[in-house]
Amino acid sequence: MKTVNTLILSLIFFCTGALAAPGDYAGTYSGTMSGDTSGVWMAIVESTGEIKMLSYDTIEDEMDGSRGFYVSSTGSVNFITMRNQTVVNATFSPSGSVNGTWSYMGYASGTITGTKQNLTAPFAGTYTGTFTGTDTGSMTFNIDPNGKVTGTGVSASMGSFDSEGAVDNAGRIMFLAMSDTGYGTISGNTVTGTWYEDAEYQGGSFTASKQVPQSAYNYYIPVFKPRPGYWAGLGITNLSSTSTANITATVYKTDGSTLATETKTVAAGCQDSFTIGDSLTNNGWIKVGSDQKLAGLTFLGRFHGTTADYYLADVPFTDEAVKTLLVPHVAQNANWDTTLYIANTENVIGTLTLVYKSKEGIASAPQTVVISPNGSQEISVSTVAGSTDVRGGYVTITSTRDIVAFAIYTNIKTGNYSYAGIAAIDPLKE
Repeated sequence: MKTVNTLILSLIFFCTGALAAPGDYAGTYSGTMSGDTSGVWMAIVESTGEIKMLSYDTIEDEMDGSRGFYVSSTGSVNFITMRNQTVVNATFSPSGSVNGTWSYMGYASGTITGTKQNLTAPFAGTYTGTFTGTDTGSMTFNIDPNGKVTGTGVSASMGSFDSEGAVDNAGRIMFLAMSDTGYGTISGNTVTGTWYEDAEYQGGSFTASKQVPQSAYNYYIPVFKPRPGYWAGLGITNLSSTSTANITATVYKTDGSTLATETKTVAAGCQDSFTIGDSLTNNGWIKVGSDQKLAGLTFLGRFHGTTADYYLADVPFTDEAVKTLLVPHVAQNANWDTTLYIANTENVIGTLTLVYKSKEGIASAPQTVVISPNGSQEISVSTVAGSTDVRGGYVTITSTRDIVAFAIYTNIKTGNYSYAGIAAIDPLKE
């Protein structure tokens, strides 16, 4: 038996009170179908009332779609899908919920449910990528804040094409290109999925990456420590009184590779806070980029044994990376530990030279360390000073690349509770 795909032949839009204009239903919708088959569907209702729909049947592993039909002033619409002729009677309420039934040729039926999508803004942006399989080519598409997808591409066999589709709150994406369709998911800044020839047969796979624009403002946090021993959180204030800040936070591993990228928006004059890198397991550092000027800090928490309690140090944002830094106080002895965290903000390998100077200004032998492009180093003061009995003094750091640095100063090894952050300063700054 040919099971039904979700696409809709007849939709009845429900409205209460006065008749709604077609544009009143504008937006992105997503939901599921159940019954003799199951799957997911998405729809875009344009401001003109035009409806474009796509669906993916998880039982048959196939897609369907339709476009070019309109909601009337009474809220009703009738259209036929590209392949299957599935009849669906549904109600779209003004509140955004969707409920209905579907039937196919009288021998398969079920129900559909869904809601209007309002959490798609984090996926907004321009993506570029490629597709492979029975055809190959490239594609570029844009996701707007409301979840609408529009794009173009070039196929080796068919030439240029346009595409359109939708993204839902869960990051699922569906699109239609000529008679072919695609279904995938968004994870971070990457889209992966499967495309289908004539919506029915698997043609191959596709992948695309979000194009992250160069940030107007960059801020650096030289240390990131992962769970289960630690946690990290960002507190960010948007200093613009007129514009929303579009923020990208990137966690780099000590070798310079990217561990994670998270995007956030903070409204003009507002503040937000959130943890970052909860699932990561490697040390590193954090770079925060924004199109608006920010003020912020990172909270570096260290758990106290197996309890929910933790020590806490704050690491302020710095927007100045330089080649010479000074940590104004250090100690390393039976009571105190000082650990230096240094990040290379350039995508080029660098060399660090660290020197400890005692309270009396007596310098230790220089210690030379290589730092990876976009990488970081974690160095104990005992290594720099060549001693485990350091009682005051300071450390200078010179680099062949622009760097930022920070120190954690603690006495918790003695059972006490001091866990302080010490910001490195630029000694050459006037």
